Amino acid sequence: MHPAADNGRQELFFMTEDIDAFRRAMAEREVTCGEVTDEGWGLLSRLNLPGGGEVGVYQPRHATPG
Repeated sequence: MHPAADNGRQELFFMTEDIDAFRRAMAEREVTCGEVTDEGWGLLSRLNLPGGGEVGVYQPRHATPG
């Protein structure tokens, strides 16, 4: 969990080991992803959903459960 800047707002993020490889795999399937941004804690992109929403996908820079 990460605190949000906006109160009452929830977001779901998926993690990936390689954000660039993930974006290439999605492009091959004609799924649109946003540009990669450096958030400090990881490299973030957003996956566009058919209904118009987004889901975050990121490559973490923090320790992950092993």
